[in-house]
Amino acid sequence: MATSSSCSSLKQQFLMFLVVTISSIINSQVNGCFTSIFSFGDSLTDTGNLLEISLSDSTNPPHSAFLPYGRTFFHHPTGRFCDGRLVIDFLAEALGFSFLPPFYGSESGKWEKFQKGANFAVASATALNSSFLAEQGIHSVSTNISLGVEVNSFKHLLPSLCSSSSNCKELLRNSLIVMGEIGGNDYNHAFMQGKNIENIRQLVPLVVDIISSSINVRIDGCCPCFKLGFKETLKACCGIGGLYNYDPLIYCGYPPLKQCCNDPSSYISWDGIHYTEAVNKWLAHTVFEELMSTIPSLGSLSPSSTVNKLRILYPMFGV
Repeated sequence: MATSSSCSSLKQQFLMFLVVTISSIINSQVNGCFTSIFSFGDSLTDTGNLLEISLSDSTNPPHSAFLPYGRTFFHHPTGRFCDGRLVIDFLAEALGFSFLPPFYGSESGKWEKFQKGANFAVASATALNSSFLAEQGIHSVSTNISLGVEVNSFKHLLPSLCSSSSNCKELLRNSLIVMGEIGGNDYNHAFMQGKNIENIRQLVPLVVDIISSSINVRIDGCCPCFKLGFKETLKACCGIGGLYNYDPLIYCGYPPLKQCCNDPSSYISWDGIHYTEAVNKWLAHTVFEELMSTIPSLGSLSPSSTVNKLRILYPMFGV
């Protein structure tokens, strides 16, 4: 649940938003410094993959397929586990891209829509392979997709986007690769299925290793959440009863939870698990600040209009 005595709680659950650039950054007349974006993760980054999978497999749609999900920006459900946009949406928007299309559930041969990028993140995805977790008696009721599956899907897509090894290297050289939060579901599934805490602790180094093998990013510093202007830092906007307005057995979107708070932008937690669009916007700003400071050449290589757009879209809170 997105709670909050300090911003460190956001960082621990979200693992911040890990941004990786493969190789160097070069100038592009179309989208500034990057020609495509590819993202991975779980429900905090899923722009509709779990919904598409449920439709293609004729299974029950996730609760993100129903109102009030999507009410703030899209005004209808999109499969995002949020009232509006996710961090990856803000990143794409500010860099001049359309929202990243979900990869899964796509018709064979329709790869042209992924020329500018794709989103492989799937809600409920785990860091560890589902077969390994099953051996530990841990199961996901929503999907068997793991980080390894997402990465392999990316590798499978690449030959459709570039005709040769050198072309693929060029594509990757000019791509922004974004790793969203992943790994939390390994523990969530285990806790919800009543596994012993000591057994769950044994998963920690394995989860860390699998994530580290994909990405290695240092995360520094954080500021207290009370500075960000959120009035409700503990309770969920869309929930029912209890201290935190959250019941793990009653999902937002499914009856009877078809209503939510009047002002999601004043809340940190959207549904007790995921963040509101307002928090995602702040996280996107933090990512951009880190990206600009970590890669000084980004400002000089990108057109001034792109850099200015970042500053306009994501001004510091309170300024």
